[in-house]
Amino acid sequence: MDAELFLRDLEAKPGRLRSLADGLDAAPVWGAVPPGTRRVVLIGMGSSRYAAAVIAARLRASGVHAVAEYASAEAATPGGAGTVAIGISATGKTEETTAALRRHRDAGSAAIALTNAPASAIAVTGTGVLDLMAGPEEGGVACRT
Repeated sequence: MDAELFLRDLEAKPGRLRSLADGLDAAPVWGAVPPGTRRVVLIGMGSSRYAAAVIAARLRASGVHAVAEYASAEAATPGGAGTVAIGISATGKTEETTAALRRHRDAGSAAIALTNAPASAIAVTGTGVLDLMAGPEEGGVACRT
């Protein structure tokens, strides 16, 4: 870890979050969420899985049927119509998450990639993509994704 670069990464966080918030309402990904969605499945590995758990808990608290799963799980929630699967991978390169999102897409789920790499493997696998717009993290420790 480079302490000076990490500090710069942290100092850029408020501006990056403002940019993300400003762009959310107009994000084209919302067109990928079909009317009649009954279930949200959030998928990730490592810290992305932990983020998925937080998102799922907040969705459940607001009355949405939501679960968080490890992308590597053998027994996973099935995909299909009425399901939105959200694959979370900051780099967009996590093979297990990309494969799980692809399985959901192929089963008929709306498949959304949540990533900091909008041209990555997971982004092109999904039926929609939400760019985290966190920018490069050069300090050696992720703090914005």
